Amino acid sequence: MWTDTETNIDYINFSTVADSVVELIEQAEGKPLSIGVSGAWGVGKSSLVMLTKDALERRERQRARDQGIRDDDDFQSKYIFVSFNAWLYQGYDDARAALMEAIAVKLAEVAEERKTGVEKTRDFLRRIDWFRLASLTAGSAAALALGPPPVGLIGQFASLFSRGRRNGVDDNLIEDAQGAVTQAAGEAKGLLRDKPAQDESPRQRIQALRDSFVAALQELEVTLVVLIDDLDRCLPETAVSTLEAIRLFLFLDGTAFVIAADDQMIKHAVKKHFDQPDDALVTNYFDKLIQIPIRVPTLGTQEVRAYMFLLYVHNSMLGESERERIRIAVCDRLAKTWQGLRIDRAFIQGLGIDLPNELVAQLDTADRLTPIMATASGIAGNPRLVKRFLNALSVRMAVAKTQGVSVDEAALAKLLLFERLAPAELYQELATSITNSVDGKPHLLDGLEPEDLDNASATPTGSTGFADLRDQADTATVPGPKDKVSGSQRARSERDGGTNLAVAPIPERWATGFVSEWLALPPRLADIDMRGALYVSREHLPILTAEDGLSSTATELLKALIEHPSEAGALTEPLRELSGPEQSRIFERLLDLARPIDAWGVPDIFEALLVMVQVGPDLSGSLAGFLGGRPAAQIQPDLIPRISGQPWASDLMTAWAGNPDIEAPVKAAIASRLGNGNVAK
Repeated sequence: MWTDTETNIDYINFSTVADSVVELIEQAEGKPLSIGVSGAWGVGKSSLVMLTKDALERRERQRARDQGIRDDDDFQSKYIFVSFNAWLYQGYDDARAALMEAIAVKLAEVAEERKTGVEKTRDFLRRIDWFRLASLTAGSAAALALGPPPVGLIGQFASLFSRGRRNGVDDNLIEDAQGAVTQAAGEAKGLLRDKPAQDESPRQRIQALRDSFVAALQELEVTLVVLIDDLDRCLPETAVSTLEAIRLFLFLDGTAFVIAADDQMIKHAVKKHFDQPDDALVTNYFDKLIQIPIRVPTLGTQEVRAYMFLLYVHNSMLGESERERIRIAVCDRLAKTWQGLRIDRAFIQGLGIDLPNELVAQLDTADRLTPIMATASGIAGNPRLVKRFLNALSVRMAVAKTQGVSVDEAALAKLLLFERLAPAELYQELATSITNSVDGKPHLLDGLEPEDLDNASATPTGSTGFADLRDQADTATVPGPKDKVSGSQRARSERDGGTNLAVAPIPERWATGFVSEWLALPPRLADIDMRGALYVSREHLPILTAEDGLSSTATELLKALIEHPSEAGALTEPLRELSGPEQSRIFERLLDLARPIDAWGVPDIFEALLVMVQVGPDLSGSLAGFLGGRPAAQIQPDLIPRISGQPWASDLMTAWAGNPDIEAPVKAAIASRLGNGNVAK
């Protein structure tokens, strides 16, 4: 397993980007600088910020060693770092005040350590305390500290405590709350002891704060590097509040801000905060804060392969020194891939390190998966998604080991990839083929997967690996949806003289871009007993067998509903003849298949559910409860006309109409049906 946290260990040669950021900070020589590290969710912004901090600290250490400074006690960096995560304070503290306080406290700590600039940093901290106090609302602790408590405030607390007693709240808890109010007033008074000059105007106080900040930095002879992270995780109010706090210190000598955030999310926050200004104004606001934008590089095939390799190496039985040696070699190699050099298993084995057999097999799996992991729209080389995929694979292998289930990891990886990225109905079709097969082999794929996959599954030393296989996938079909044929069909046709090329065309649903690439991915599942792999994957799809308590007739009907749910109406009469318990079991199986669906217009499986409710009216409450439990964002307008004639849907639609989270188009569809009297009572 791999934890989903930022790291200062470089797996994808981000150190080169971090070094570029460090160069910018050093070249500024104390002049104000703001750098925006942008990129989508999960691309590695936080890790890049950590690598930047480490790189700058290493350079400072090296500079000290070059000057003959060996003792850490004598080392004084000219850079001070403040790391701030606004998301952690959201809902607990004012992010703007928290950032200002974090800066002030850090300067005060450094001043105490270095025994210089103590008074100036204390003055700055006092002014920050005053700004924090000013953010308290009227009638709070500040109001209590400024004189006799207002009658209204006393009444509010008295009413609060009285209500608490009436509601059975423990008296000790109420006394603690009363004491907290008194303590808050005392703390507020403490903030007021060292107050600035009373005749300062707000403008003068802000300027005095900035002057005090610069004076403290000059006295300490340092550059303050503020690292802002996770800003794009914040609510719009928190994100903009933090940006406003940054603005107070921006463009002051001795400062460098490195802000990691998805620029699109920040622009969305700014737009919402300022009540939907036009895009030009939003862009201008952001550009005024960020002097130098740096986008985290998108990972290509080589980087994704290297990343997966190093994740497996990190979890292997190799010693720490061997793992680090491989990591350094891979990162160095990544810097030269523009010259046509590759990172593959042969390169890793060429480092002279004895690799465990298990690690070699995992490297092969990573090599096979790399091209799709780098290009498939559901993952697209995103490091966080790649790691999540490998974690899911690791969990399932652990389940298999614990339960004594024999599973081929490469086959499980291919199945998991299909589960994550293929249309749900195709995965259901594949699972049904496995469970209905006597030998557990998905014979559905027998005419779809190329026959020579097993020969290509082991990447030859020095070969281009899966790139060759993808070329095979491209040539395994011919243009035109009606004429597409599998690689195995092409091979048989060529043996027969090429006369039967289009005898058995590939179904259109299996000829899409991702699916066709997946079919060309080794190993060839049609030749493997996949029951074990499907068993450890059953959290996504139930395993359906004749031993589920269903008669043979019910089992066949269930299979037909799963394979052809849109044609369920043709099965109404035979379904009606089943016993009530069998109808309930079939309905529950269909609900299991419906739960992963995240867009509820009219998916095919819904037609099957409606037929089951028609033949078994007692099931209607379960279907209404299931739909009512879907998140509001999943409900789509197309669903309303389909259920408006159902007696069980009236209360459900009324509830949706009153739900503020339901989208407006859905409510409009409901209103239209209610207005036309097209809702069953």
